[in-house]
Amino acid sequence: MNLSILDIRGCAMLDELPKDIYNITHLKIQREEPLELGPDSDSDVELHLFDGPPTGNIVRNIRDAKRINLNERESIKSLSYECMRKEGWDGEAMLDALQPHQNLQKLCIRHYQGLMFPSWMRSQMDTFLPNIIKIKLFSIYDSEDLPVLGQLPKLEVIVVDNMPKVRRISDEFCGQRNAAGISFPSLKRLTLTNMWELEEWVTAVVAGDGERGTSLFPCLEELCISDCPKLRVRPGIPPSVKTLDLESSVLPLLTGLDGCQMSLKHLSINDLEEWISLPESIRHLSSLETLRIEECESLATLPEWLGDLSSLGSLEIRDCPLIDYLPASIRHLTALKTLDITACSESL
Repeated sequence: MNLSILDIRGCAMLDELPKDIYNITHLKIQREEPLELGPDSDSDVELHLFDGPPTGNIVRNIRDAKRINLNERESIKSLSYECMRKEGWDGEAMLDALQPHQNLQKLCIRHYQGLMFPSWMRSQMDTFLPNIIKIKLFSIYDSEDLPVLGQLPKLEVIVVDNMPKVRRISDEFCGQRNAAGISFPSLKRLTLTNMWELEEWVTAVVAGDGERGTSLFPCLEELCISDCPKLRVRPGIPPSVKTLDLESSVLPLLTGLDGCQMSLKHLSINDLEEWISLPESIRHLSSLETLRIEECESLATLPEWLGDLSSLGSLEIRDCPLIDYLPASIRHLTALKTLDITACSESL
């Protein structure tokens, strides 16, 4: 055998070579340099799985993933996984080998191609990531379920964007409740975006008589729902929500405001095409301070009951071309300080 150079650079899926190959005298094996993370790694790290830009931190295979010992890197506080989608590459096994340290506070996963999340995100996640504050999941096309996040004691922010196979967010999302009997004990902000097939989100335990029971999101204050055209919230928006931002979603979401009549302070509605008039449920938001309505092209009139919103301090109406007058009751809005009307009917 006269082989002197074996070039296996670019063979990301090749974990090992035949043992006999090392018996070839003077053989030089050229391979990609494995990623090295020193003991003093930056607190904010982005990893590219399988492939990535030349200057990126690329983890090419499971061997490299195990070598960097990510679960021992206690200095890393923010971690982002960018997964290269290619046929035959086992993203679940790769993320299993890239379990982060318990000190991690922020986690972002993009373009993950596994049917299931790694084992450290499926059960007892509060043991693996007890200090996590923010979790973002982007463009995860194959998984039908969200990881169980309700047990994480410090989790404050969740962003889920573009998971097209998720149809239902049930109480399984919450997992087992803590010693105080609640889930998501610290969650303050939730964003659901581009969830085209999401049909149902369960927000509370329903009692035997059909009445709303214990909220599954007791501390949630800010809720953003965008481009979720099939979504229904059952039994309704969590009563703790103070800020609600709806964009390109469906009207029934605004019929579930009964539970937050006293708490909701800021309501933003953008691009709800099927609207002709404002739903009656808004009328009873006695604590509402700001109302912004934008790009609702079918909205033709504003109701007289608008004057019942006694706490309203700011009213913004933009890009609603059919609205050509304001109701007379607007004079009863004694707390109103800001009135912004832009790109509506020329007669207004």
